[in-house]
Amino acid sequence: MNELFNNVNYFVGIVEDNMDPTNAGRIRVRVFGIHPPYETGEVLTPDLPWAFLVNGTGGKMFGIPDEGDWVFGLFLDGRDGQHPIVFGVINGVKATLPQIGGSYDNFDPNNIVGVGSSANAEYAYNYFISKGLSPEQAAGIIGNLQAESGKNLNPSAYNPAGGGDGAKGIAQWRGDRQTRFQNRYGKDLLNATLNEQLDYIMYEFNTTEAESYNAIKKANSPAESARAFDSLFERSGGGSLNTRIGNANAMFS
Repeated sequence: MNELFNNVNYFVGIVEDNMDPTNAGRIRVRVFGIHPPYETGEVLTPDLPWAFLVNGTGGKMFGIPDEGDWVFGLFLDGRDGQHPIVFGVINGVKATLPQIGGSYDNFDPNNIVGVGSSANAEYAYNYFISKGLSPEQAAGIIGNLQAESGKNLNPSAYNPAGGGDGAKGIAQWRGDRQTRFQNRYGKDLLNATLNEQLDYIMYEFNTTEAESYNAIKKANSPAESARAFDSLFERSGGGSLNTRIGNANAMFS
């Protein structure tokens, strides 16, 4: 519990249950990118953790969301995803809850709007293509890097959360991966150029992260590439997978 607030993870999800047996106003939310789709039957609604709602000013609650409402919130325990809190409802978006074997009627992560291209993103996109990756595969990588370090792939991006020396660079490297960069280039990631960090990604693809590279090389779409890079290279836990896919599709288009 000492780490409870150090790795909060924001989310968007769909309300599947608002009948709290304790009458505390809690709801169960299926979070995009964290919980398997409803139609798979892998995680049933009763298995989802109860989420508390945040009260408004004056102690007044904004109202218990209806089943099918899209809501925004965070996990206090980060990627563990067992202590959700909901801040509010996303107006204008609603899904009809399916039965097992069906699917949500109006959610397609491939239609999420990404941040689009930028000077550094375009440079990195062409860099990966020059290394033998297809445009679809390169777009999946860029979509992830934008989720990690911003639309323009900031080489000096730094996140102090998560312990140790934090996360650094366009891919938000941590721990031993930072050390290997330091040993290879003779400088800290925060002092490295975009080219050096792109080169380091290719170095990892050919050494410690070969599994991710092999999976990306099999991808036939920006979404497939984004999933492979997120799962095997970034290992983010999937909390922002839909954002990464949206970025990848925007970059490819």
